Amino acid sequence: MAGVFERSKKTQRSPSKHRGGEESKLDMIIDMMQKMKQEQSEIKKEIQQIRAEQTFFREKEKQKQIREMALKEKREGKMVKIGYNKITVDGEEWRWNRNEEKLDKIETKN
Repeated sequence: MAGVFERSKKTQRSPSKHRGGEESKLDMIIDMMQKMKQEQSEIKKEIQQIRAEQTFFREKEKQKQIREMALKEKREGKMVKIGYNKITVDGEEWRWNRNEEKLDKIETKN
């Protein structure tokens, strides 16, 4: 049982020393890869931010169109309720169609 916990007779391997201040090709490649990875992550962050801004402006434009329709209907004397992505005019519901980017009247099932 004493042999199980004894130190290995093998010598430890240590990394080879570089000559002077020279950098090996491997070190240069590793540094280059790290820089590329950092640049890639920065680009991904920028893309994500641009997509978020585009989504925000689309949502803002959509709600603007819904409010404009509500104002028009109110001027005609109709009862109007506004919700997220929808509007109810005198009991008729209109919802935002993402594909066509406009309001569509929803047929109620009675």
